[in-house]
Amino acid sequence: MTMTLAMQSTRAEELSVLMSSSDCDDRSKTLDSMSTDTEESDDDQMELDAPDVTMCLETMPLARNERPSLVELAFSASGGLFTYQMGVAAYIQDHFDLSNCHFSGCSGGSWAATLLAAETNVHDAWKVILATQKRLIPANYSWYSGYGRYATIVSETIQELWKDDLDVFKRVENKNLHIAVTKFPSMKGENHNSWTSLDDLMKSIMASALVPFALSGRPYIVHRGQKYIDGCVSNFKGVNLSGSEYTTASEITYHVKKLAVDTMRSSMTTLASYLLPSSLQKPVASFIYRALPNVSVPHAVIAPLSLAVAPANNTSMELTTETAPSSSSSSSSETKDVHRLLIQPWTWRGQSLTSYHLTVDIDTHQERFDTGYQDAMANYHEFAAVLRPLTQ
Repeated sequence: MTMTLAMQSTRAEELSVLMSSSDCDDRSKTLDSMSTDTEESDDDQMELDAPDVTMCLETMPLARNERPSLVELAFSASGGLFTYQMGVAAYIQDHFDLSNCHFSGCSGGSWAATLLAAETNVHDAWKVILATQKRLIPANYSWYSGYGRYATIVSETIQELWKDDLDVFKRVENKNLHIAVTKFPSMKGENHNSWTSLDDLMKSIMASALVPFALSGRPYIVHRGQKYIDGCVSNFKGVNLSGSEYTTASEITYHVKKLAVDTMRSSMTTLASYLLPSSLQKPVASFIYRALPNVSVPHAVIAPLSLAVAPANNTSMELTTETAPSSSSSSSSETKDVHRLLIQPWTWRGQSLTSYHLTVDIDTHQERFDTGYQDAMANYHEFAAVLRPLTQ
């Protein structure tokens, strides 16, 4: 009987392994199917292509005791799609425990990172942004009405949002918020991670997003006795990494190449839709997609997808850190094992080139916010891989 039970137990284990393998294969096939459907949909809508989604083992949620002790939520440069990132941030805040998270951001992404680090309700902040914009931008706005005015919108939004929470700058510092900025004219990257007042924090956010002449009508912003421009020039992804681990030059080169390929692919597909009968449009679009080169993404250690899991034995070092003048914190770099969730507007969907300009269309802003929230919901598994759901 003992031998029989042992054989049954062994057989049960074999079946369990086979079932787990089958489940993983099925899930991989499902993800491949979803990726294919997404690509076809993007081609139909003439949008720029988004990267493929991760494989099965990377997207399966980890057990509670397997989740990493430290996660960095990084929000990349985003231009006018900062509203999309806010939607993603709202979903993360609504559904996950962020107590083990650090936060970092660049340009438009610094706003979403700051809200999460401040533990401010993103939905409430969104209402303040819309109300402020509606008050400051004329009803008969044009496509360029936001240029030169966004600095005022950001400033008044922050003052209204945190007028009764003046110590918010201390809270984001305790949550290890890092905001990427670029010194001008040296173009040297820095991370601001310490502040002395709400005004100090506000100017770091504005410095990170200071596209010359676009945000405030000026070529740079003066902050802490230094001239700064958009953080994307030195740290496009907004990650808290050293220059030896990540450089924006290769990142920008990648995006320029990808933009050229995607624009050519979209233009040729559009032309084919005008010249060819409907029965040939799909095959030709598929041929064009495969004929043009696929541009490889740099910095695999950061990962181009939203889920970036660093190897267990890999350490992450800070960029040169700029602290507030009166801060007593040490400026020495520290090393930690870090898992990253990198939030980019193009991770899950293609985005048209015009979507990055600083629109002041409130309806468009709301649509992008809602889309970001919905995309995050659809890709819940990527967050659950490293974050603890609030329901657990």
